[in-house]
Amino acid sequence: MTKNTKNNENNISERLTELEHKYTRQKKINLVLAAFLIAGVVIAAAEVNPVIEAKKIILRDDAGNVRIQLSANDETAEFTLHDSKGTKRVAVGSYANSSGLAVFDSDKKTRIGLGLSQDGPALGMYNSNGTVIASVIPGHRTVDLDKDSLLTFDLGQFTTVLSEKRGKNNKLQARILLIINSDRNDAIKVKKELIARKAEIRNTINFTMIGMDSNLFIGNSSQRQAGYRALRISIKDAVNGLITGSVDDVLLEDFIFQ
Repeated sequence: MTKNTKNNENNISERLTELEHKYTRQKKINLVLAAFLIAGVVIAAAEVNPVIEAKKIILRDDAGNVRIQLSANDETAEFTLHDSKGTKRVAVGSYANSSGLAVFDSDKKTRIGLGLSQDGPALGMYNSNGTVIASVIPGHRTVDLDKDSLLTFDLGQFTTVLSEKRGKNNKLQARILLIINSDRNDAIKVKKELIARKAEIRNTINFTMIGMDSNLFIGNSSQRQAGYRALRISIKDAVNGLITGSVDDVLLEDFIFQ
């Protein structure tokens, strides 16, 4: 073996040793970097973001049906609960001019409404046809026709057609009863006047109903309750403006707007 050959072998051996050392150092560095990376991922996963920003959040069941929905836009914020078929059954919301809670039946019709509008709070209950079957509006006593403390005068059924600006016609229908407190000294006198002037009173109420704005009865449950309240007040004011005495309240039964 020549001297040059031996020197070449030594150089190759030294270079291989040096490469092995470099590889070992790089491996250690890579392991350290990997450890730091894994630690960072674990720490990031452990930190839960307390804020979720979205315009709509929907939760579905295993069948894919919507069960809970939270949504918002410029005028409305609403939280809804849905049944196993995805039908909305409960809604709680804040709207442009009102806020409230509504309960719906399986046919998507409002059955209970509790709301607060610019006219104040109101509670209404409806049958499957949308007719008001009970209501509570502050400032207007809830009438119990079975109480002896009240005199009632049944004016019968009224049906009126209201026209919207867009040309659509809506039917407004109700059976109207006038209420008088029987403990008033003039209660019997007022009822006699109502009987004697029934035709005039009916005509006056017809004109009052025709003059109602159909938009009062359109919207969510609290808005419809406000329209119902406005109609009662208008009829009471019209009757009291006609007769010598006065009635204390107005009850609308079988109320329908469609």
